[in-house]
Amino acid sequence: MRTGQCICDAGYTGLRCDQKCPEGRFGLSCRHRCQCDNGAACDHVSGACACSPGWSGTFCERACPDGFYGLECQKTCMCLNGAHCDHVTGRCVCSAGWIGPHCNQTCQDHWYGENCSQPCICFNDATCDPVSGQCLCAAGWTGATCQQACPSGFYGENCHQQCLCRNGGSCDPVTGHCTCLEGWTGLACEQECAQGRYGADCQQACDCRNGGLCDRQTGLCVCQAGWTGQRCQSPCLAGTFGLNCAQACQCPATNQDCHPVTGECICAPGYHGNHCQLRCSAGWYGRNCQQQCKCKNGGYCEPTTGMCQCPAGYVGADCSTGCPAGRYGKDCVHLCSCGKGATCHHVTGICICPAGRTGPSCEHACRKNQYGPGCRQTCACRNGGICHAADGSCVCGLGRTGRFCELECPPGKYGANCQLTCACRNNGTCDPVTGACRCSRGHYGHVCEHTCPPDVAARIPHPVSPRGIFQPGKH
Repeated sequence: MRTGQCICDAGYTGLRCDQKCPEGRFGLSCRHRCQCDNGAACDHVSGACACSPGWSGTFCERACPDGFYGLECQKTCMCLNGAHCDHVTGRCVCSAGWIGPHCNQTCQDHWYGENCSQPCICFNDATCDPVSGQCLCAAGWTGATCQQACPSGFYGENCHQQCLCRNGGSCDPVTGHCTCLEGWTGLACEQECAQGRYGADCQQACDCRNGGLCDRQTGLCVCQAGWTGQRCQSPCLAGTFGLNCAQACQCPATNQDCHPVTGECICAPGYHGNHCQLRCSAGWYGRNCQQQCKCKNGGYCEPTTGMCQCPAGYVGADCSTGCPAGRYGKDCVHLCSCGKGATCHHVTGICICPAGRTGPSCEHACRKNQYGPGCRQTCACRNGGICHAADGSCVCGLGRTGRFCELECPPGKYGANCQLTCACRNNGTCDPVTGACRCSRGHYGHVCEHTCPPDVAARIPHPVSPRGIFQPGKH
């Protein structure tokens, strides 16, 4: 019997088969229940599952395998360093210690853990493990937070290395370098300071004398027997001897000392003899008078020390130096009072005058016709020549020359020491004193430069006057 009712195809329903199967159903008359999981869409005809992004399998029951994501798991994850990839979105979920879109960046300094969200708690330049937050201590430090210095005797990273410093030297906890106690040196403080050096790393020099030993730590001098002083520079004082000059001498005789080392009785400096009763002979001094004096110029030698006491006119350790110019007497303390150019005797202060000077202070020049040292020589200058007071040389007057001014000027010369040349012409002669010309017959003028007219020349009986002008009545 025909009813007119529609028989729907698989996947459809309704009076007129115009409706798809409701969600979760498929097939003929929509009688089958869909088996798709995880939000997958079910085909209303066949019941086939259309998986959501991130799922796969017949019923979309499986998440995308590692390294893949998205629709039908077709996309490849880009996550690094062990990061987990979200199978739906592909977003990277970083492992502890890593950040960034692809987990390729380590945590910044002082942060660690998931998303680098945990602050590190490390000190003294330590670094922090970005995953665990464990502190990686710098050399010289240890402990969970690197707040403990290496224990004594250890150094370096994690304080695992053992120091080599000896003799009380301290070890740098970072480098292991040894800082030695005073008196020691070397890489491991294994060497004592050499004699003559002391202090930190033996950098300072000792100044101990006379065999004194230097304390390697303090630099203090330990003196040999018979010596004392900060640098062992002084012998024991009279009456003492031995180490630190702590023992008293027991010498009975006068002029006796005891040996500063042994205490044996010996003659004091400046004395000798079986009973030390004899003074040193002249020229000798010291213990047992065995040292020779070095005083010069009659200086007195002090028999105990050999020190020179200089006589008047001398100074110096050995009296070898005369008083400097301008001084005289004992210790050269007196000033000379001699005139310019004079010297004074370094012993007496008597003025020693230069040639041409005389008097107690050389204040007078030599008298006329006297010259030389002490003005004891007689001048030999003639014809009014002036004698030089120092050497007796002659300064001639006008018209004279020669060693003693004994010669007239030669023809053609005149004046002081005949140094000037005459200017007379035409055979005119020159006055040796003034240089005035005396003209020959027939000439006149200041230097006889003019010739007389013929009528005048015939009347001139002899040469004209010195001015070269004929003057009647004067011939």
